[in-house]
Amino acid sequence: NDPLCAGAIMGCNKRFGKALDLDTKIPTPNGWRTMRDIHVGDTVFGSSGKPTLVTFESEIQHNRDCYEITFSDKSKVIADAEHRWVASNAKDRTMVTKAIYHTKRLKEVPKQIVTTHDMFVSQRSNQDNNNWSIENCAPVEYTEKQLNIPPYILGIWLGDGNSRQAKITSIDGGIIQSWKDYGRSIGLNCVVYDSDKISYALSGGMTGGKKDSNVFTKYLSDYNLFENKHIPLDYLQSSVEQRTELLRGLMDTDGTINKTVNFFEYCSKIESLRDNVYELIVSLGFKCRRFSKLNKKYNKTYYYLNFGGHHINPFKLKRKADRFESKRGVGGIRQHFRYIEAIVKVESRPVKCIQVDNETHTYLCGESFIPTHNTEMALAHLYNRATLTIKN
Repeated sequence: NDPLCAGAIMGCNKRFGKALDLDTKIPTPNGWRTMRDIHVGDTVFGSSGKPTLVTFESEIQHNRDCYEITFSDKSKVIADAEHRWVASNAKDRTMVTKAIYHTKRLKEVPKQIVTTHDMFVSQRSNQDNNNWSIENCAPVEYTEKQLNIPPYILGIWLGDGNSRQAKITSIDGGIIQSWKDYGRSIGLNCVVYDSDKISYALSGGMTGGKKDSNVFTKYLSDYNLFENKHIPLDYLQSSVEQRTELLRGLMDTDGTINKTVNFFEYCSKIESLRDNVYELIVSLGFKCRRFSKLNKKYNKTYYYLNFGGHHINPFKLKRKADRFESKRGVGGIRQHFRYIEAIVKVESRPVKCIQVDNETHTYLCGESFIPTHNTEMALAHLYNRATLTIKN
């Protein structure tokens, strides 16, 4: 019945916006959850990519002013008006861009903590461009996994492999050599098909007149990959090094690099596989955009990803990897940020905020791993203490 504590709770409740839609997807070291299911003691990822502990959660809040934020990669997040973001505006970016032009070196863009509403009322810059942007996260640090197929080899097979066999079709010497070397490492022969001279199958030998078992075929079957090309969950949530190798296999086979800047494109005939690759790419700290095109010649839709960055070379093939290295740092800062294209007020919905235990007070949200700011630590402690006092 202490009026001071009651007043503290009322003040906290007023300020305990800073919240996300309960249905917001949250990446965690143990897989995907929603904000609804995140609780004290759980682990999420900070903007550094490192796991971080949840130390506070608010009650579910209703009747908050809510806004849908659309980013330049078409990602969307719904947050309340007082939710906080670590953002940069057009003025900050312009100053750094000029510095890069004169020094030819990438520089860090200044950031500030702003609310959703702050950005809503200042969406456009003085030049009528997108004003606000959120820096990409660092690669998230899932634990290393025990994987039967080396990630690079799986990437090659997903790109150039026959979905019904332990076979690839390629004219690239580097890819063929990697395929042969892998086959040899698990005791398989690499057989070249006489019909086209560009198809290479991994096959067991003969012992006592019987064909030896093909361990690679068994691995494909174990991962349910036959006629079902996808990235198994263990690979999507493996270590940074393992995921990077997987991306390199995919990009060496089905990826291209721009001739002038480090901007990349991935293409697949399978939409669900493309979406798997999207998750792989954004988990490695890239901004990525999905789209599709109809190939009128074959009357078939192809599914694409565009992404760019300088922090990870997404290729292993020498000609592609060398082009990346020759353009490292070219292209300024745009690839390192998601720009906010629109913020619109939407119907209110239940929301919740959390507090995390890291120096930047950030965690990742949405299927694109977008960094966002947590609630105020001091405010959270005040709320907990005031609540405890009243209960006692």
